[in-house]
Amino acid sequence: MVDRTRREAIWDMRLSRLVESMKLYRLTGRKYEQGTLHPYVSGLLLSSSIMAEIRQVTPESLRLAWGQILNNNDILSKEVDIMAYLGKPLHQWEDIGFSIVHKDNVDFGFVIEVKRSFPNYQKLKREFDDLSQFCESVLLIIYETENSMKGIRQRETELRGIGYKDVFHFVRWKEEDAYPLYEDWNRLMRLVSEWSL
Repeated sequence: MVDRTRREAIWDMRLSRLVESMKLYRLTGRKYEQGTLHPYVSGLLLSSSIMAEIRQVTPESLRLAWGQILNNNDILSKEVDIMAYLGKPLHQWEDIGFSIVHKDNVDFGFVIEVKRSFPNYQKLKREFDDLSQFCESVLLIIYETENSMKGIRQRETELRGIGYKDVFHFVRWKEEDAYPLYEDWNRLMRLVSEWSL
């Protein structure tokens, strides 16, 4: 077994690779102009890239997908960026990796909402309130921020107060330079690799 420091060094390299690949998003611009990515596409690229990294450390008994959750009242959740679940989905579109999964299967796993940057606090609260009907363990990733580390940690505390099981930031921007936040990345990797069923 690889010791923890080597394991985290490997995870650090993977975050660095993810950050480099996501810099392509900044090259495309952020407005609807010729040559830009639609926000939905860039969000899907980000969440699928993170899911690919998480898949490498998640216990084999958990499946990962993006999609929707059907609860016991026959209500479908909004689209979920990443969900980890047991068993088989109710339906799966294999070409795009989109699944509909019953809540009972997700209760053993977790849901991860991925945000490119920090949205409105009230919006996050509404989204958590909606998702909590479908899954007990909701994690939040805020990919990039321009806040100070003190501001980041304060915001994480506030968001845990809403009910998120945990909150992670991956990149801190200072002008045009990206600084990966390895501590949060490694904390997420540890959490999903040690997920107990």
